[in-house]
Amino acid sequence: MRNNSPWYRSDIDGLRAIAVLGVLGFHASPFHIRGGFVGVDIFFVISGYLISKIIFEKLDKGTFSFGNFYASRIKRILPALILVLAATLVLGWCLLVPLDYKRLAQHVMGAIGFVSNFVLWNEAGYFDVYADLKPLLHIWSLSIEEQFYLLWPLILVIIHKLSIKRTPIILVLLLLSLTGSIYLVGHDKTAAFYFPLTRAWELLVGAMVAQFSLHGKNVVAALARKSGSFLSERMARNLLSGVGLILLLVAFRWTNNARAFPGYWAMLPTVGTALLIISGPGSFISEKFLSNKLMIQIGLISYPLYLWHWIFLSFLRIEGLGEPLIYRVAVVALSFLLAWITYRFVEIPIRFGTVPLRQRKVVFGLVASMLFLGAVGFYIDADDGFAMRYPDTLRPFLAAKYQYKKEFRNSECMLSEQEVVFSPKCIETENYKKGFPLIMLWGDSHASHLFRAIEALHSEAQFALAQYTSSSCPPFLNFEKLDRPYCGMLNKVVEEKIRILRPATVILAHDWPQSVNENSLDHLSETVQFLRANGVVHIVLVGPVPHWQSSLGDAMTRYLKQTGTTEIPVRTKFGLDPSIPELDAKLMHLAQLNGITYIAPLSVLCNAEGCLTIANEKTQMPSSFDNAHLTLEGSKILVNAVKEKFGAPFSKASGGG
Repeated sequence: MRNNSPWYRSDIDGLRAIAVLGVLGFHASPFHIRGGFVGVDIFFVISGYLISKIIFEKLDKGTFSFGNFYASRIKRILPALILVLAATLVLGWCLLVPLDYKRLAQHVMGAIGFVSNFVLWNEAGYFDVYADLKPLLHIWSLSIEEQFYLLWPLILVIIHKLSIKRTPIILVLLLLSLTGSIYLVGHDKTAAFYFPLTRAWELLVGAMVAQFSLHGKNVVAALARKSGSFLSERMARNLLSGVGLILLLVAFRWTNNARAFPGYWAMLPTVGTALLIISGPGSFISEKFLSNKLMIQIGLISYPLYLWHWIFLSFLRIEGLGEPLIYRVAVVALSFLLAWITYRFVEIPIRFGTVPLRQRKVVFGLVASMLFLGAVGFYIDADDGFAMRYPDTLRPFLAAKYQYKKEFRNSECMLSEQEVVFSPKCIETENYKKGFPLIMLWGDSHASHLFRAIEALHSEAQFALAQYTSSSCPPFLNFEKLDRPYCGMLNKVVEEKIRILRPATVILAHDWPQSVNENSLDHLSETVQFLRANGVVHIVLVGPVPHWQSSLGDAMTRYLKQTGTTEIPVRTKFGLDPSIPELDAKLMHLAQLNGITYIAPLSVLCNAEGCLTIANEKTQMPSSFDNAHLTLEGSKILVNAVKEKFGAPFSKASGGG
């Protein structure tokens, strides 16, 4: 069923099809369609155009009503969203471990409040789970739109009542938002991506096109006139639409996660979409491509298709089935089927119902249903993901709240991008002033998770301990990490502290799988030379700890499901990342080449039977609380086994200053 509204344009449904197919392609095969995520930006422009045009016309006619506007938004957005959220909670109950189910419940609440972008922004960081393991990740864009429409009608009504021209106001707001996006993407890419004020310009591009189409210049006719007799109006339409389509194709081909996006790069899909809308339904591309029956049908189901496809792809990856192409194809086909069913039997009856009294009841029912789902999400969150679904033996591995922040000394000695000053507590000043040898931990959270275990060695030896660590930052000089711009600055701080403090031992630790992509290991030799030049006697390189695919708790959940047992193995190979032993061997070789001490956690925590899962059999405390960070008990096992390699405190070497 097509929309019979006077604002309906079949070519815009074709644009919706391009947008959703791009997003779906990116999610299903991100290495082949790297720029497909710009489909969201196409949606933003389309939405800004259609909704603003409706508001403009109703304001001009004096018929605009906030109540009718938001009732219309509720009937457009909520029916499919409620269905998808409910289905996601059911799937989560069946497939997710408590910590992940708790996180899903938080995302459901974020979706219901249309603040998903802020929830995801707050989660973003080193300890955040992989994006493709978040079934409701894609709802962030819906939240951006609804936040925009919370304020945009009010702004337009005020402008209208004050008899202020709309075009200059839209242009100023657009430029301010775009400028903010360009600035912020260079300082905090995550904030620029999720912050509504730095994404609003994309919707405002659509609003500007709507304003031109109603009260501004006819861009197509103006272009034809400017060309003299060279271009007819038809040719001008074809030119604009051709350039617009080329811009979209360039965006799909050349935009990727490594770009400073949104910023300048987001101008490709937004300007391209604007040109295609401006060129109108009379262009060759519009008639033969965008208004093609298949494209229209895909465009009509684009909203439920956008909602459905990602939750299935995400759960597929959560279940470890994301690699086989046949599974992804099946999930995409299922998404199309469910999108059509949702559109035909949920959206159409609710959205296009005509009885006023019934429609008021529908709006009330939709809002009540959303609030009910919010209450369910709150209950799941409060209950920490319903761990009672699993055997008692598994529950220690599913703890929703491991207090790593206190053990790692977050925001004091384990800094992130918002924090740039190490606390005075990061060095044991009293022991250092007594002349005890100083052990310094330098690196990221994989250095931080050793701190408490090394601190516990004070009962055996007298030494001073310092911790200077920062999220995801390798412990190397002269290395700039693209996605962590604060690393270079913080490592400069550590460099100066080494010059001043002259530690006896420096322990270098990092989440080394990251080094495969960042090439940070190329800076090991110059870092070792610097340390030796500044009096460091013992340089210790700590290799990778066992890495579990997804998390240790998730691996043990799958182990119990597949084996049918209720007993957790003390050691297992099940769920381990198979690439880590090769990386361990590479790091050991580099340590030998540089003449420094190497600690191989794999040799302590793993044997022929597999890697340690339980660090304390009495308390059943796991060895790791996520995919690769040790619990305190796990860290103590490692540190106690290798303590003699720290050198300084167990020899009588002097140090300090």
